[in-house]
Amino acid sequence: MEFKEKNPEGQQKEQKIEINKKKKDYVTVIGGVTTINLKHPIKFNDVDIFEVKMDFNSLNGAKLCEAEVVSQGRYYSPSSEIKFGQAYQAAVGAAAADLPYEAILELKHSDFDILVEVVKGFLLA
Repeated sequence: MEFKEKNPEGQQKEQKIEINKKKKDYVTVIGGVTTINLKHPIKFNDVDIFEVKMDFNSLNGAKLCEAEVVSQGRYYSPSSEIKFGQAYQAAVGAAAADLPYEAILELKHSDFDILVEVVKGFLLA
């Protein structure tokens, strides 16, 4: 980040400020694997989950259909709008991450919203 500041003589003086990034990027894509670093890690079945790694290339038709069945069994949404439903997107994210659907449902709001937005991008691409 840079800004210019006038000194008393009216001359322009440049001052540089460095911002140190200590925090990891929230969402990264490396080699086809999308990683979401959770702001609020969760504990599921006595396992701490700090990140969700989704490999959308690992999905096939059967896994996508299973995701639909899993999401419809728990939260109904009309079939014409299934790709837009958060329940289905969460189920697809779970399948891509090879995690139980219930683990994804345990994510805090901000992490869950990011996950379903990433999945929505995949589904609508």
